[in-house]
Amino acid sequence: MLLMLLILRLAIPASLSAGGHPAVPPDTTGSLWFLHGSETEAELFIGREGYRHAGLNFSRKAWGGTFGISAHVVQESFDEPVFPSLGLELRRELSDRLELGVFTFGYLPTEKQHAWAVGAHATHAVHASEAAEIRLFANSVYARVQATDLATAEPVRVGHGMIFGGVQVESGSFTATVFGSRSGFDRETHGIETHVDLGEMTHFAAYENTDGFASSSLGAEVTASWNERFALTATYAAMRFDRHSARHSAVLRPSVRVGRFELFSGVQLLRGGRGDNDIVMAGIGRRW
Repeated sequence: MLLMLLILRLAIPASLSAGGHPAVPPDTTGSLWFLHGSETEAELFIGREGYRHAGLNFSRKAWGGTFGISAHVVQESFDEPVFPSLGLELRRELSDRLELGVFTFGYLPTEKQHAWAVGAHATHAVHASEAAEIRLFANSVYARVQATDLATAEPVRVGHGMIFGGVQVESGSFTATVFGSRSGFDRETHGIETHVDLGEMTHFAAYENTDGFASSSLGAEVTASWNERFALTATYAAMRFDRHSARHSAVLRPSVRVGRFELFSGVQLLRGGRGDNDIVMAGIGRRW
């Protein structure tokens, strides 16, 4: 509730005109005027043994910032239930070099498991020139998770705090990012299962389709683009869990822009942890 009030407090003042009345949308002549300045994206992941993950993301520039809403459903295998989640985010640029944001997400109750989380993130450009731009970014998030004790099949509650951050260098058509995370828990997490996706915790694609209580992680991402139309992104992340268990994620994702649309596909290789998986992905995005 406090986070929702903060989001409204950030948004409402900029949405008023000089006379104190709600500002009129830029274009109200069409039936889809509310999509003006927005982006939508639909994505699908399919893996071995019936793994399926579908997501829908919507973001809209308004009130001096950007709102984001996301909805995802994940099914680990054919004989397991579907786990749905919802997320909300608000980002605002306070200057040419500083952007702040707050976000929240929740997993709806399924098989005695559920979760909610709140977090904040910041991005600061520490260097900008014609040759390159260097940005530092950081996330801080706390999740309250009801998970399952695999030994007793009973629900248990876990508090999960994570700090995530890194540095990004952009030069011409190349972008390189190095990132990592560190987590703390209010109880022992060995033998406890959760379906909270680390992609939700970090807001970083390298961690998608990987759940659990990772104590630390380290990764890198490189993107190359051509003619502002074609792009190729390669990502690797290593995550350490309890009892020295590790999981590795490698993603290769090409994309192409056609007018207002972006089409992408790719593969993700997951090794270690709860088991190996090979995932294919596809999606489409549109700018309005």
